[in-house]
Amino acid sequence: MTAFENWSLTAQFAQVFIGLLQAGLIFYGIRVMDRNATMRAADSEHKHEENMAALKELIAGQEESRAALRALIERTSGEK
Repeated sequence: MTAFENWSLTAQFAQVFIGLLQAGLIFYGIRVMDRNATMRAADSEHKHEENMAALKELIAGQEESRAALRALIERTSGEK
C-alpha cells in the first residue's frame, strides 16, 4: 500500500467513526426529548387534577354562599 492509500483508509475509518458518533448523539438527543415530553405530560396531568380539585372546591363554596344568601333573603323578605 502506498502512503496515499494508507491515509485514505485512515480517513475513511475516521468518517465511519464520526458518522457512528453522530448517529449515537442523535439517538441520545431523541431519547432525552422523549423522556422530557413524558415528564411534561405527567406534570401537566398532575396540574390538571389539582386545578379540577380546586375548581370543585370553589363551586362547592359558591353553592354554600348561594344557599346562605337564599336563606337570608327568605328571612328578610318575611319581615316587611
